[in-house]
Amino acid sequence: MTRSLALIAICIGLLPLHADAQKGGKPAAPTPLVVVDATGRVAGRVLGFETAIVSVNAAHTPVRILFPQDASLPLGTLTWVPWDDNTQRMYFSTNDCSGPPLVNTNIDRSISTRYGFRPSVVMLDAALNVMLYVGTSAAAQPTTYSSRLSYPVCLGGPGGSNCGPIACTVEGGTVPAVPIESTVNMTLTYSPPLTIQ
Repeated sequence: MTRSLALIAICIGLLPLHADAQKGGKPAAPTPLVVVDATGRVAGRVLGFETAIVSVNAAHTPVRILFPQDASLPLGTLTWVPWDDNTQRMYFSTNDCSGPPLVNTNIDRSISTRYGFRPSVVMLDAALNVMLYVGTSAAAQPTTYSSRLSYPVCLGGPGGSNCGPIACTVEGGTVPAVPIESTVNMTLTYSPPLTIQ
């Protein structure tokens, strides 16, 4: 009996807290999850599993995040993913995979077109920095490419031990692409390790 009365008293004591959390009979809006870099700076909002929405010059684009498997980052933290796992291919107008990649709208995650996010391409530069190339809002045009860079399927992220070689193939063709509007060095701008808060 005493335990029952104590439990009822605790529940009644919590009622005002619950009532304060509601406005006009509606539950309080949840706080959105954000990705925070090593310096405490907010890098973007969490969109879903392994994806963050990053804002660059008022344009919003999805960027992949991943729990790294290499030991250089603390357990439970995240890092930027320097390629799209759906294709692992970047196209270039040069014949040696140099210069910025084409922002190929075929390899952009489908959420971009459905929800109005900007198309983007993410890749490693020569110094192993993760570079984000954000496309314009213009309609994609057939664009000629002269080489293709194929990233390996890599479970460890940059510096991971389960990565194969990166191969540049000289080949021609066209892909639907948009011009690059902004370039961001994600490694320097939002330094890993990343956390979700």
